[in-house]
Amino acid sequence: MKLNGIDLNKLYVLCSVVQHGGYKGASEDLGLSRSAISQSLTGLESQLGYALFHRVGTKLVLTQTAQQFHDNIARSLLEIENSVSQFTNPQTESSGTLRIGSYLEFTKSKMMPVLQKFLETEPRVQIKFSFHSPSRLLLALEQQKLDLCISIFPYEGRKSSITSRKLYQEELVLIARKDQWSENPEREKIMMAPVIDYYPNHVLFRRWWKCHYHQNLAKVNLRCYAATADMVVEFVKRGLGVGVVPKYVFELGNKDNLMHILKPSNRRLLDYVWLIYFKQPRSSHLQNKLLKLLESID
Repeated sequence: MKLNGIDLNKLYVLCSVVQHGGYKGASEDLGLSRSAISQSLTGLESQLGYALFHRVGTKLVLTQTAQQFHDNIARSLLEIENSVSQFTNPQTESSGTLRIGSYLEFTKSKMMPVLQKFLETEPRVQIKFSFHSPSRLLLALEQQKLDLCISIFPYEGRKSSITSRKLYQEELVLIARKDQWSENPEREKIMMAPVIDYYPNHVLFRRWWKCHYHQNLAKVNLRCYAATADMVVEFVKRGLGVGVVPKYVFELGNKDNLMHILKPSNRRLLDYVWLIYFKQPRSSHLQNKLLKLLESID
């Protein structure tokens, strides 16, 4: 099908509906009524010759074929916008928004020098952060609600347009209050310890246990899901349990020297922080510049 057989405005409507998760957000974004948006999508389906959505009650769910079509179209339209902007305003500074998903401690401790340098050299660029669980961040990236994300997991989803690379290696350690725990406690005591962890679907304490004892732990005495490493440190500091955190987070949070690292063996639990992004980014100039700067994190 030739491009002149497609109304490009209808493609913009499609991308806006997907980006905002429905008619309401798209209506506000485009300044169109819901009826006009519905008619536009129906017209686009007619021009293309196949359905774009499964209509499940009031929800619109892209078909598998339409999902890939949308991903390609969204990137292409934004590249066209960028190209037109650079052509018509060649002397102006870069502008736009980069939407980044991350987790708080890594952003504060490791990314801030990079972000400072980036924003100082790009004064018209806006950065918008989202801090959520790894699974929610990866879902938001797939839905193109983020441009890139920082995660403790590599991307293993179905979108070939998304890639992962290692950004930072960190050591994960189990910490406890000094007045409650020796550095090398008995295995049974650790097994029964109240544990402060992060999320129900990813109990980091299990990984620590397997690293040091070479076996899976069937039951964990989970006392709290604290969501962030900073909060794990705060709970541990108050004697409410033990918790696994990145070593650099422990060092930053232990200025009062109330805690120490439990060392039942000389093994080290090493992990990676992953940078996950679209191979063909929404705003290639800005994103590529930031990706290059992120390589300097140590």
